Amino acid sequence: MDVCRASSVHIEATEDAAAAAKSLALEHGQSAEEAQKIYEDAITEGTTSTKKAKAEAASEGINDFFVRYIFCRRVVMHFDNHYSNSTHAEASAKRKSSSSMPVEAAASTASSVPEEHSGPLQSAAPASNTEYYAELQSALEVIDAHPTFKDLHKKPPLAIVAKEITGVQAPFSATEAETALQQKGLYRCAGNLFWQNMFNSPTPQVPLRMERVKAWKEFKFGKPPRPQHLDHMLHFAVHSPQFDVDNPCGPYHRVSPEELSHAVVLAMAESILQARESDEQASLEAWLPVVLSCPTVFHLVSGESAMYGKAFDLRQEVCADNDGARRTARQWCIEAMHRAFA
Repeated sequence: MDVCRASSVHIEATEDAAAAAKSLALEHGQSAEEAQKIYEDAITEGTTSTKKAKAEAASEGINDFFVRYIFCRRVVMHFDNHYSNSTHAEASAKRKSSSSMPVEAAASTASSVPEEHSGPLQSAAPASNTEYYAELQSALEVIDAHPTFKDLHKKPPLAIVAKEITGVQAPFSATEAETALQQKGLYRCAGNLFWQNMFNSPTPQVPLRMERVKAWKEFKFGKPPRPQHLDHMLHFAVHSPQFDVDNPCGPYHRVSPEELSHAVVLAMAESILQARESDEQASLEAWLPVVLSCPTVFHLVSGESAMYGKAFDLRQEVCADNDGARRTARQWCIEAMHRAFA
């Protein structure tokens, strides 16, 4: 990681951790003024501890991705000092119950030969983001209750056939996956969006913003015609190239940004509720190619550090793509004029 990138990570980590501390303060009944003071103190604490965090990482042989975690963890510990012993114990227990390191949750579900997939109604959401995950859970329950989507996580990806409901790329093959992963450490195919635990995250303590998820949902699915297939990639990390041929349905550990998958879930649930009111159930089958021919990439990843690093890089790629394609105000004006007089 070069110096410029490392510096931006440290600055972003400080702001993220300070914002999380402020949010936790408000959740625990602190006033807006007290929460703001905690935020300002956290910024100071994070800024002054940069060198110490980097030294710890170097001395313990931890790569640069974990500097962000150490940084955030120190600021959250600083935040705990603002509480009484009882509140401190409650906050600490809450964090420990969700995760003690951001990659430990990843390791528990990263195997490419999982023991069991309990379906879309998974629990064990992190203690943080409670309201966010409650809304996601409600949407999953709506989907699973509909007969068209019952046990959707057990369905294979769609093959390419001369029918209305068809896939658009070669579906997952355990044999081809093993060969590609052994040779190149990468395998692309059509997969099932629900071959994942929707509540799993490599960074479970990071606050998630439902308003952003809903904004992307509206942009992608809010206006007709609804997309027939997804164009963003779903990335899974596996530790082994071997798959259970008879039961390849996961759950696999997602390392691409979870918000994109969650937006699809919310859009599906919304369509089901709307169809229930208008009695247009047949139109719901159009969702099957969307979620059962999902562009999917399997990455052969070894070790917890590499898994967290892959998730970090994939999120940064999404942000970089967005920034690279974004128009400036001047560009928008020129484009509008060109279209008006073309």
